[in-house]
Amino acid sequence: MPNRRRTIDRSHPLGGFAEQLCELRDNATARAGGSQAARELSIDKVATGTWETSRTAIYAALNGTRLASMNTLCAMVSAWHPRGEKGIPEWQKLRRDVEEQLAAMRSRIPVNVVEAEVTPVVRQPDPARVPDAEALEQLRILLATALAEIRMTKTQLAARTGLGRTTVHEAFATGRPVPSAATVAAIGRALRLPIDRLLELHRQAVG
Repeated sequence: MPNRRRTIDRSHPLGGFAEQLCELRDNATARAGGSQAARELSIDKVATGTWETSRTAIYAALNGTRLASMNTLCAMVSAWHPRGEKGIPEWQKLRRDVEEQLAAMRSRIPVNVVEAEVTPVVRQPDPARVPDAEALEQLRILLATALAEIRMTKTQLAARTGLGRTTVHEAFATGRPVPSAATVAAIGRALRLPIDRLLELHRQAVG
């Protein structure tokens, strides 16, 4: 049986985001015009596209019962946004805003207070550390091989991980600085690589 559209609570962050996603889909359908073109935008088509998602996940996002994963969001935006994948960054920002609102609701702290209390930690480089070029090269070979095997572009990888395109490109580029551990872990998860192994190579690479 097809999933039925549930009543959306617009006052809840998930409901508000779901309404925006539904509007994105409806506008895409209206632009498509013909029945054949509209079928190409159907949830069944979106669920079997490039991004790893499912009909259930897409319906849950549209019904406001679950926050769309990054993959699910990218799948919907790629299919329904008038600029395709170029529209992904703005929707990733909207998703992050919803995550912050949900976190604030769970902790019962206003969003502006949460933002004010989050102070980034900047670690200064340790001059005693000696980077291991061989470990860095091996790390990049593992990432590049996995990326080639799943036939994903670096732009798609950036969208899937939520990282900036420059950050992703530099993580693969020979001669560039060692990427952060968080970047390595995010890319490793997206490429389904063993995170422990990647982080061990990263530890050796930074010295």
